[in-house]
Amino acid sequence: MNMLANTSNLKLIALTFAGPAAFLVALPWIGSQGNQVIYTGAGLAVVWALTLSLILAVKADKASDEWQQRGTHLSYFWGWIAGADIVALILAVPTFHNLLVRAAARVQNVTPEEVDRTIVVLAYTGGFVTVVLMQALCALVFFLLWRWRTLGSSE
Repeated sequence: MNMLANTSNLKLIALTFAGPAAFLVALPWIGSQGNQVIYTGAGLAVVWALTLSLILAVKADKASDEWQQRGTHLSYFWGWIAGADIVALILAVPTFHNLLVRAAARVQNVTPEEVDRTIVVLAYTGGFVTVVLMQALCALVFFLLWRWRTLGSSE
C-alpha cells in the first residue's frame, strides 16, 4: 500500500493543513486584533504546519525503500526549483499583484484602493526572496556538513 495513502497519514496530512486553514479562516478577526495576536497566530500556524510536515516526512522516509527515496530526492530537488520559478514568474503578472492587494485589503477591512500596492508587492517579494536565499544557504551548509562527515570518516 502506498505509504501516503494509509489512514493515519491521510489524517496527518489533513491535520497539517488544519492549522494554517484555521488561521486563514480567522484572518478577518485576527486582522482586527493587535499585532501581538496577529504575529502569535501566524507563528503558531507556521510551527503547526512545519512540525506536522516534518513528522510526515520522517514517517515517509522510514517506510521508503531505495527506489522511493531516490524519487523523493528527485521530487524535492526539482519540485523546489519549479515551485520557486513559478512564484518568480507570477510575481511579474499584474493580476497576481491585484490578488495580493485584495487579500491585504480584506485583512485590513479596507478597499483595495486604500492599500499601498507597492508595499504589498514588495513585502511578498521580500518574503519570497528571503525563503529562497535561506533555502540556498541551508542547502550549502548541509552539503558542506555531509561532505565533511563523509570525507572525514575512515573507511
